[in-house]
Amino acid sequence: MERKLSSSSSGLLSHPGKALEDHLQSVAALAAMSLDDNPSSLIDRDLLKKVVEIITLCHDIGKSSGYFQAYISAPAEKMKSLKNRKSTHSLLGAVAAYFLVQELLEREGRLSELDDVLPFASFLACRKHHGNLADINSEVIINGEDESLLKDQLSSVDRIKFDALLRKIGNPFTYDWLAQKLENLTDKSFDMEEEVKDFLRVKGLSAYFLVHLIYSLLLDSDKNEVAVTASGLKAISELRNHHKLTPDIVARYKDSLPKKDNEINNLREKAFREVMQNGVDTNEKIYSINLPTGLGKTITSFSFALKLRETVKKEKGYNPRIIYSLPFLSIIDQNYSILKDILKENDALPPSTVLLKHHHLSDMNYRMKEDSKDEEDFEYNASKILTESWNSEIIVTTFVQLFQTLISNRNRGIMKFHRIPGSIVILDEVQSIPHKYWLLMHEIIDFISVQFNTYFIFVTATEPLIFPREKIKPLVERNSYFKKLNRVKLKPEISNPLTIEEFANLTISEVWTNNKRFLFIFNTIGSAKDFYNRLKEYGIGKDEMAFLSTHIIPKERLDRIKNIRNGNKRIVVSTQLVEAGVDIDFDIVYRDFAPLDSINQAAGRCNRNGLSLGGEVRVRRLIDEKTGRDFASYIYNKNSILLDITRKILSGKTEIPESDFLYMIENYYSLVSAAKADQKSRDILEAFYKLNYDGDKGISSFSLIDEDYEKVDIFIQSDAAAVSLWEQFLKISHLSDFFERKNEYEKIKNALHEYMVSVPARGGLNLPAIQESMPFVAFAQLDEYYDVETGYKLKGGVAIW
Repeated sequence: MERKLSSSSSGLLSHPGKALEDHLQSVAALAAMSLDDNPSSLIDRDLLKKVVEIITLCHDIGKSSGYFQAYISAPAEKMKSLKNRKSTHSLLGAVAAYFLVQELLEREGRLSELDDVLPFASFLACRKHHGNLADINSEVIINGEDESLLKDQLSSVDRIKFDALLRKIGNPFTYDWLAQKLENLTDKSFDMEEEVKDFLRVKGLSAYFLVHLIYSLLLDSDKNEVAVTASGLKAISELRNHHKLTPDIVARYKDSLPKKDNEINNLREKAFREVMQNGVDTNEKIYSINLPTGLGKTITSFSFALKLRETVKKEKGYNPRIIYSLPFLSIIDQNYSILKDILKENDALPPSTVLLKHHHLSDMNYRMKEDSKDEEDFEYNASKILTESWNSEIIVTTFVQLFQTLISNRNRGIMKFHRIPGSIVILDEVQSIPHKYWLLMHEIIDFISVQFNTYFIFVTATEPLIFPREKIKPLVERNSYFKKLNRVKLKPEISNPLTIEEFANLTISEVWTNNKRFLFIFNTIGSAKDFYNRLKEYGIGKDEMAFLSTHIIPKERLDRIKNIRNGNKRIVVSTQLVEAGVDIDFDIVYRDFAPLDSINQAAGRCNRNGLSLGGEVRVRRLIDEKTGRDFASYIYNKNSILLDITRKILSGKTEIPESDFLYMIENYYSLVSAAKADQKSRDILEAFYKLNYDGDKGISSFSLIDEDYEKVDIFIQSDAAAVSLWEQFLKISHLSDFFERKNEYEKIKNALHEYMVSVPARGGLNLPAIQESMPFVAFAQLDEYYDVETGYKLKGGVAIW
């Protein structure tokens, strides 16, 4: 597509004060830049570049209509009245892109079996670039009303301005060409429905991920061009090569840490050296670091990722991003801080171009620092887009963000998909992926690694069988580490169930008379509160014990975890939120019966650093006195097969040494894998094959975290800072301008969340009144709704988090 640029503006606008041709050209340039940074081998690279150029130049062509121009040029107070179906623009650009790509393929010839997906993918990307992907059967149909609308929009175009626009963007087509394509659109020229059915039968995951890639490139370039500008993005891109991220920065960081000569630290150092001495074969795409808890997997995996990155750069000529993904917000700050400290060995403070943290509560403050220049902060909207689109070398994020980018119909999530191809993805605590999604993850990771040249590093103490062992390259000889450890013994007693009262009678006297540190992990908040209150009644004071659950506001919860980590609490009563990755250490851990992988994670909080002898994890089966049900059934009812397998493995055993944990967990995962409980995975894969984005079995039904019931977030005005914050929220709520109100709320969203708890949205559970669409507990009401020790006061029902 040859560009013949005009020196004069067309006079058409894409946004207030911005020429439409400038926007289209900039979006095309940004998409081309992103594609150059993307080593996808899904289809021919040159063809993909031409298709992406067509899409980006066409996506807003519909804005040239007289209806849209009247809307975008109107004073702010009149814009709302001019916003209607006639002023929409996406469909016209989608039709133009479809036919241009179709003609491109006719000229180029068929290059691969996937090429027939391209016209449809181009149409879909343009049509939905302001929405979410929806029911495919409706998306591919142009009805008579649509055809009339398109013809009306085209006839409203100022021909002189339109011709100038087309010249400016390189004459991709003419007015007459587009008018001809709109003739009899519903009858013959635009018959995609049968084509869609044909190619979806045979393309497997390829069609889905091709749509994903094209859609992502358009979304990211379009949003960033408006919020950040092309010049700002070019500066960010140029900074990528200015940072020397090599494995030696990890070695320097390790050298700066205090040296402790004990068995655990010696094993950590041995594991680190073993991983780093591995040669790197860039044809190997899936790696594993399977080590016992407490052996420094965060630092080791990051160091290997940097080594792999360096090798890929030398051999393949591009810099892979590193995407460090974790399952829970409770540990993301902890690991992000470690990576930040490592990078400080190379830079005074890593800017956002180097290290970025992203989850749904991230602070949207994107910082960029150039050589010899002061640090620069982007304004809020630009920072938000840059953060959500992962414009960084190293991204620390959640499993939810990662997998709901790969498996999604949502505009906002898919926008960052094109950052994943060619990257190095660290999946820390990979065992947290639910078993029902193992098959789905196997298929996706296998496809992404091959077709998008993406590397994966599984990091865990309990590696699930998402892939057969022979399909993953181990970076350590794990048996030698598990066999050498004898920090803890697992002591299950699950044949006789206990009520909380019976359990308390058996354990409290030991806690009272023994100077050891105790951690109690319960399956439900209600049972944890019951036990905690019994400890208080026995005379154990709050100075030596702490309570943890999601009904404690996050601000206080994090403070308590830091206090516990520093050894200031001898007794902790908690739900399972402490299990994965939270760096706390106790002599004795009691765990209510649960799936074996959860029990094993609980063991990781016991004698973690091997500083004492005789660490014990005691598993008991606790029941609800009112219902007779196991508390485990309230949490793991949908995974009852996991409880059955765990019961089978533990039954008859009284003591299991840590050296046998690996064999035990391998046996567990083999039985879990053999159970074939993967119907949900098959439903989602079938949706991939059909590009079925909606419905109970559609792509949009994927959710990494099961929500068995509706929740409501409640703001707790627990201190003076919360009072001030609530006043700020009320002021923002009364702003008349929607966009200003939304932007100002986003700025305080994270601070608000520090004082919010989520509780079941069911009647009779003591929910407060609503103010400005949010349930709110005033400082004067605290005693009625919130206990400073145990959190939100529910009435009735079973609190299960």
